[in-house]
Amino acid sequence: MKKQNYFIGILLAAGLISMQAVAFENTTDQKVYTLGEIVVSAEGEGVETIGTVREITSDQIEASGAETLNEALKLLPGINIVTGGQGVPRLNLRGMRPRHITLLIDGIPFNSAGDGQFDPSLITTVNIAKIKISYGNDSVLYGAGGLGGVINVITKKGTKKTEFDIDGKYQQKDNMLAKANISGGTDKVNYFVSASDFSSDGYRLSDDFIQTDYEDGGTRNNSDRELRSLFGNVTLTPNDKTQAGLIINYIKGEYGIPAITLDRNDPFGKNPKYERVDDHEALSMGLSGGYLINGHLSLRGWAYMNDLEEIKNGYDNDTYTTQRSRNSYRANETTEIRGANLQTQYMFDNSGKLSLTLGTKKERFESLGWIMESASGGGSGGGGGGGGGSSTAVQSPFDENHEITTHTVAIEYEIQPLESLGFVAGYGYSWLKKENNPDDNTDNFIVGFNYDFTKNSRIRGSIADNIRFPSVTQLYGVDEGNPNLDFEKSMNYELGFEQIMDKIDTVFSITGFRRDVENYISKDDDGVNQNHDEYQFQGVEITAGNNSIEDLELRLAYTYMDSKDKSRETLVNQIQYNPERKLALECVYNFIYDISAYTSIEHIEKQYYYNSDYTLKGRLPDYSVVNLRVEKRLFSGSMKIYAGADNLFDKNYFESYALPREGRSLYGGVTYSFR
Repeated sequence: MKKQNYFIGILLAAGLISMQAVAFENTTDQKVYTLGEIVVSAEGEGVETIGTVREITSDQIEASGAETLNEALKLLPGINIVTGGQGVPRLNLRGMRPRHITLLIDGIPFNSAGDGQFDPSLITTVNIAKIKISYGNDSVLYGAGGLGGVINVITKKGTKKTEFDIDGKYQQKDNMLAKANISGGTDKVNYFVSASDFSSDGYRLSDDFIQTDYEDGGTRNNSDRELRSLFGNVTLTPNDKTQAGLIINYIKGEYGIPAITLDRNDPFGKNPKYERVDDHEALSMGLSGGYLINGHLSLRGWAYMNDLEEIKNGYDNDTYTTQRSRNSYRANETTEIRGANLQTQYMFDNSGKLSLTLGTKKERFESLGWIMESASGGGSGGGGGGGGGSSTAVQSPFDENHEITTHTVAIEYEIQPLESLGFVAGYGYSWLKKENNPDDNTDNFIVGFNYDFTKNSRIRGSIADNIRFPSVTQLYGVDEGNPNLDFEKSMNYELGFEQIMDKIDTVFSITGFRRDVENYISKDDDGVNQNHDEYQFQGVEITAGNNSIEDLELRLAYTYMDSKDKSRETLVNQIQYNPERKLALECVYNFIYDISAYTSIEHIEKQYYYNSDYTLKGRLPDYSVVNLRVEKRLFSGSMKIYAGADNLFDKNYFESYALPREGRSLYGGVTYSFR
């Protein structure tokens, strides 16, 4: 943790420089870096109006106190956050797993080249201008991969004035966060730079947690975490027809993976694993540009890279010091993504807009290390690094290096024949180039409409055929790989209604959805990836927002979802860790004396799980979690002091079986801004 002092020093030095350079002005305007956006539509038009697209702004993020991407998104309908055995929050969208969701940061894919997953807690909100979430019926211009949807993180951009913010926060259990950003520019060049440093000795469990042989309560064992990040972008606008931009994002950290608190003596338990990610280092870069050829034709393009290296260790026991027992291991994993996209758009005079995209992406995964295995005639031990085995274990080295390449072409047409009516149709085709196996290829499409009965009433509907190719490790991973896997396919149906009620200052929406997923990839009893026949997810989402009372903002989000495994010969009917009901409430109130308060309630019901051979079914306890944050503005808003409590009532709850989540956690901090 000594490295933290170095990063904090950088933040404070930047703050002192900025204090000498500028004076504060009362403005909170923040520009948006749009060069990385794959789908750009005017508000109320285009493909984003025929399906569900929800947006989180930087103001909403600031009000809630969310520090990471998962915290910013967790209250949205259709989204469920599950922190399971890998120790990181996994974001499920209408039942689909993270590998089925395309995560983009200014157009750069953030999904792992290995398993296709992503860790949203690595993405800090200090850079974020807004987040756009497409729920599955999204543009074909995104290409293959977004079977369940697309999360598009759009970062901040500098303004003409030099601006600076610095924030320091302290939370229980020595959780410390320091972050800062500085931005500025001219008519032709602007920049935005930010840095953050987070360290934690671990999170506190609820006082209601009952200790077990593997967890005695208090600070959660092996839940410490460090994360440092540095981000920057530069935009060049030499004239009114040309724009270019560069972004760089660097992340470094380490973290523990808390073990399960029950063992195999419990019917749903497993042998504990004692694992850590002892080094995590990521670097991503993107270069983008746009050129307006004439009033009708424009050209955009971007190229990107995203590299990640992790050192993972599995230990013998909870001392995290020795690696001699069976299933202990050390792995140095490297993932690389390289890609480029070229997009052209033609605006017809009165006949809509036509977009064409060509894209290519190369993904490489390498894993080098060793695992302790039983010697011939040796005894048996605890699986997954649980220890307890015979001393006759030997190092077995492994070295795997695989890559795949995906090419995509897509065309999309938008037209609005009437002011109140819009249509969208898109078609895409993708190719997957494998190693020493026949290549795969398939198509996808979207069609949809929106119709405004009045200026305040809209109905929309769409059908989308989405695809996802298997990831590198699903095809070639040691023990789990299956090079004969077919692509996953999902038919998504959606119908929604939106109403603005001016008299009571309320916005209301209701959306019905259904996904029919074929060839869903998951592991069989032997741990090998296989295609399954059919999964089905269907349900209803309701949202409402009200501002009828002065200084009070209310938001509601409700989700009902039925998730079924309809495969032949399946042993289960309900897919685990997909809650049937979710209710989220948010309230923001501005008091006198420049004091504001934010509170949220998240309620989860009917979440099921199974034992390892799917012969027993259990249900997680329903739970409600309340968060509270209070802020006081000083010196015309240039300084803010805040305090809050996460899990205010210290609820002992679980997102995954025998993996308890955080109890009550108090925090406080201060923000200073210069304009």
